[in-house]
Amino acid sequence: MADPVSPVSPIEAEILGEQTSALARATRLLEDALQRLEQATRAAAAASRSAALRTEALAEARELLWNVLVQREAMGILHHEILYDALRVPAEVRVHPRPRAVAR
Repeated sequence: MADPVSPVSPIEAEILGEQTSALARATRLLEDALQRLEQATRAAAAASRSAALRTEALAEARELLWNVLVQREAMGILHHEILYDALRVPAEVRVHPRPRAVAR
C-alpha cells in the first residue's frame, strides 16, 4: 500500500517557499495601503482637498487587495473572510478589488 503522505520534492518545496514569500510581501503592501486609506479618510473628513488623496488611497488599497487575492487563489486559498477580518479590510475595498486602470 502506498504511503498516504507523499514527500515534497526539493523543487516543489522551493516553489511553495517562493509562493509563500510573495504572498507575505503582497499582504504587507496591502496592510500599508489600508493604513494610508484610514489616514486619508480621517484627513478627508477634515479638509475637502484631501478627498483626492483618499480616492487615490482607496484605488491603491483595492489594487493591492486584488494582488493578494490572486496570490492566495493561486495557492489554493479560496476563502478570504479570515484575511478581511484580520486586516480589517473595509467593505468599500472588499466589494471592488481590482487593478487600477492604466492611463493611455
